[in-house]
Amino acid sequence: SFPRGNQQVTGPNIQMARELARCWGNMRFGLRVGTEDANNVHIKGYAYDLESNNYIEAEDKFAKKIQRKQRDGSSIWVTPDERDLRELINRRGAICVRNAILQIMPPDIVDDAVTKVQETMRRAANGELEKDRPAAIKKMVMSFADVHVTAEMLATKLGHPLDIINDAEFAELRTIFASIRDGNSKRE
Repeated sequence: SFPRGNQQVTGPNIQMARELARCWGNMRFGLRVGTEDANNVHIKGYAYDLESNNYIEAEDKFAKKIQRKQRDGSSIWVTPDERDLRELINRRGAICVRNAILQIMPPDIVDDAVTKVQETMRRAANGELEKDRPAAIKKMVMSFADVHVTAEMLATKLGHPLDIINDAEFAELRTIFASIRDGNSKRE
């Protein structure tokens, strides 16, 4: 889940796509580095359904640069070291692999899986809130504090105080937290 324009975009992440491919069976997927020079990298994520003989590739070309935050709040683009470059390639590659898998999977299977995940998340949130509402809310607020989001910001997002949060909103906040933590969204 991440904001795009004035709406929230939601959908399967790479872990869900990989699990769909595993459950579907007879599918190979992965990432290849096509070309790499001093300044740029070209990668290809692929998915191959061995039973239907369908093959999909998703490509990405990007500069070997990462953004670093400065103490004054600004950011600069720098050339990454080996570890940061590997993480950059893996992060961008995961998106390519996810897109390739989701293009090859039947859409109704993906939609059913997404619906099941959302139901499960709501039930889990409901159970946690019923068990100990104050502790669950406190734990959520503390988790968000780790990514520099305050309780006031959460209440503003919800449009009401945190103590009257419902299970759907609690599940949505968990999704938003995961998106911020994973670097797919910014706290703003």
